[in-house]
Amino acid sequence: MNDQPGLGPQTPNQNRRNFFLYAAIALLIMMLLNAFVMPMLHGANITEVDYGTFLRMVDGEVEGVTVDTVQIDENGQEIIFSAKDSTGQVSYYSTGAFPDAELVDRLSANEDIKFTKVTPQENGFLMDFLVSWVLPTLIFINIWFGAPLIMVNVYAALQTIPQDQYEAAQIDGA
Repeated sequence: MNDQPGLGPQTPNQNRRNFFLYAAIALLIMMLLNAFVMPMLHGANITEVDYGTFLRMVDGEVEGVTVDTVQIDENGQEIIFSAKDSTGQVSYYSTGAFPDAELVDRLSANEDIKFTKVTPQENGFLMDFLVSWVLPTLIFINIWFGAPLIMVNVYAALQTIPQDQYEAAQIDGA
């Protein structure tokens, strides 16, 4: 038990409740870091534009901007494209897909634009770290400590079987 000044001794239930509270707070902090801080540190910003702006950029109607690559995700719900401005700086944009039958022909006909249909999905740095390092480590630790505990429990349960049942099984030929 843990004595804290002025609070008295803590019971195991209070310790367990505190553990889950701290774990929930740590999980919330990691999710907030992954949502807000990691995108700023890890990758390029994607600006959302409407479909009309996308078409004007593809057709060259926006001054000083040339579209380099266009990707449509596998579900056909989003278009992500990159464009260079007059200084040569590359910016990334996204727009919702619109049912436009001529879009694929227009993009395929333009030789200056690299067009692909599938957008690769990329996780954030923190999510990659969690999935590739933390999760396998937790699984390994759980198996490492859990398997012997299960074996001890099964062994203890087998020890509680009365001796006369073993003798009866031996008489029956088992």
